[in-house]
Amino acid sequence: MSESFTGEVHPVANMFPLLDTDELDALASDIAEQGQLHPIVIDLDGTLLDGRNRLAACKKAKVAPTFTTYEGDPVAYILGANLNRRDMTKGQKAMVVAACLETKQRDAAIVSGISNAYIGKAATVKKHAPDLVGSVIAGKLPLDEAYKTAQSNKAASNDAEALLTALQESDPDLAAKVAAEELTLSEAVTLAKRRAKEAEQRAVDQTKSFAQSVCRLSAILGVGTPDATIARLLSEWRPDAVQQVDTFNALSADGLHRVADLLHQTANEWETRNV
Repeated sequence: MSESFTGEVHPVANMFPLLDTDELDALASDIAEQGQLHPIVIDLDGTLLDGRNRLAACKKAKVAPTFTTYEGDPVAYILGANLNRRDMTKGQKAMVVAACLETKQRDAAIVSGISNAYIGKAATVKKHAPDLVGSVIAGKLPLDEAYKTAQSNKAASNDAEALLTALQESDPDLAAKVAAEELTLSEAVTLAKRRAKEAEQRAVDQTKSFAQSVCRLSAILGVGTPDATIARLLSEWRPDAVQQVDTFNALSADGLHRVADLLHQTANEWETRNV
């Protein structure tokens, strides 16, 4: 082997599928009979850019491989050397381009010669279903199938983002626990729904309690002028009975005034609703 070859293979070159066993055996036989017709390409650092199959075939044929050095852009060379001559589908090629080019989608399409639509699908797979990239490149999974999965993942991600945003507004403490990975988003949402249900039930119970209290108070007041009613209540006042109601004993005059204000507001609301 050339002394300049480091044994390292460029990661973009590694994306392309290797020959299967039969194809590699055929290449090794050809090299054994005719020699290595095309040198293996390395860059200035000794990293292999093109020729992994030739390198493996030379080893099988027990032929010393020959190398040549390329001094330009390694990624551009690898794509140019492989995209047009390999037996790969457009989906596979688009996936390779999307996986290795950190450029805008349109620029990637221009550089590779692959349609913008294919590059767009591949870019979506790369972003939303990265675990499927290798399968698409290897030809084990069609790009369209991987794209469907990526779209589903994207939709789920958008839904999760919306749920988290809503959770941050309604229950920031639960959202913080999700961020700290103390709770999953699903667990936090379940707790938030439980809280909301409990809060709604408390509101219903408080409303019923208030309505019942007003009804009891109305029955106690009976019929008559306010002054006569107050005089009657004071004459019938039983301090010993009041002492048995702890919550009433805790009320201040200000508290009683606020109760009166609430009743007054309730009466106004009743008139407004024509109840």
